[in-house]
Amino acid sequence: MRTLGSNAIYNILYKSLNALFPLVTMAYVSRVLLPVGVGKVASAQNIVSYFVIIASLGLPTYGVKKIAECFDEREKRSKTFSELAVINAISTLICICVYLGIVLGIDYFEDKLLISFIVGIQLFANIFNIDWFYQGIEEYRYIMFRSFIVKLLALASVFIFVHNANDFPIYALIVTLSLVSNYIFNVVNLHKYVDFQYNGLDVSRHLKPVFVLLATTIAIEIYTLADTTMLSLFKGDEIVGYYTNSAKTVGIARVMIAAASAVFLPRLNYYLSHGRELEFESLAFKGLSMLLTLSLPVAVGLMLLAEDCTLIMFGKEFEATILSMQILTVSVVTIAISNFTGYQILVSLGKETIVLYSTIIGAIINVVLNVLLIMPYGHYGAAIASVVTEFVIAAYQLYYVNKYIPLSLKSIVKQMFLPLVAMVSVVYVTKLLFDNIYIQTVIAVLLGSITYLFLCIASGNETITLLKNKCKK
Repeated sequence: MRTLGSNAIYNILYKSLNALFPLVTMAYVSRVLLPVGVGKVASAQNIVSYFVIIASLGLPTYGVKKIAECFDEREKRSKTFSELAVINAISTLICICVYLGIVLGIDYFEDKLLISFIVGIQLFANIFNIDWFYQGIEEYRYIMFRSFIVKLLALASVFIFVHNANDFPIYALIVTLSLVSNYIFNVVNLHKYVDFQYNGLDVSRHLKPVFVLLATTIAIEIYTLADTTMLSLFKGDEIVGYYTNSAKTVGIARVMIAAASAVFLPRLNYYLSHGRELEFESLAFKGLSMLLTLSLPVAVGLMLLAEDCTLIMFGKEFEATILSMQILTVSVVTIAISNFTGYQILVSLGKETIVLYSTIIGAIINVVLNVLLIMPYGHYGAAIASVVTEFVIAAYQLYYVNKYIPLSLKSIVKQMFLPLVAMVSVVYVTKLLFDNIYIQTVIAVLLGSITYLFLCIASGNETITLLKNKCKK
């Protein structure tokens, strides 16, 4: 069993690659495809995402939990994996049929068939999506290196094959095939860890928790995808392009923080299944401390440098993304909290229904706010709706977690106050001293990060000290 520090670093690298790949390519394709082309791809991916989510049921979370429980037993692990794989295959086949029926039967898709079929490949490939298994056995190192190879090839393909505004289907195909390639690697490597079983499977024992988590996931995706869907319907592809770029930029920060928290789920379940409650509580507090220590400076820094990041990565054509990006940075912190309290602690404790209720409330709030705000404020309204939703969900889950495990945020935030203030001051001064946007951004990021890290180490922050020692090794 690898250390949590190592797992966190590998998973952060893996999730960062998943976020950085579209962001780096967006810096190029935004100038080539322009807002309309970017919006067309984003709209098509948005639609197929609904089907992929339903096809996956709750396996991305439940699968990690169940595999972690039989971490040391190959036979039991093989049986559990086989049962979950069968569920995944059946649900995916059903969703494929529904997706094809909708795309071929509704007039809206008549002039979007090509792009819909291209992005639809990822739905077909979901049968082989078993990342949850490798996360359950804590093979984060393998996941990271596999992803690095695939993303590197995909990045090269974008620069080679995407040259003008009409190449948006080629870009969509490259993104889709990069995802499918990861699944192929997973299947080829699977024999090292499990022996697929056909007899004696008890699929029914997984159905209730899987469907509870599916309902939770659907509720989450309603409010994470509804903004793009409504923008596409009410405002058009150009506005979707603006919002997509701001959301993807902030999404990098979200993904990195979520990656740091995700590695706790297998270990938390392992402790609970072996009756080690005190270690569970200690790890839960350390996890929350880590997330706040990482998410707060990232959110603040991104808010301060939103204009610079937008102009450097996307060009002046995307200036309209700046404000929406600044609004969305608030959600970096709230999503970090809700991911950990919901999918790590409450799921480990078997309190999936609390997570479900919180996300249903969030989905309702988000849809209402999107209806009220998108028409008058466009993508800025969608950003506000997203931030308010995430705050409500985080507060709801934290309230219930405190009933089972006392998690005090005050002591953590208090310890970080001085480093944050110093970091903000350094970034502001740097922006005043340098006119060149590239030099300004690089120096602001470097000096701000160094200032924050140095003061955290000086104040004895456990998270930064742990990461420093792991990076040295």
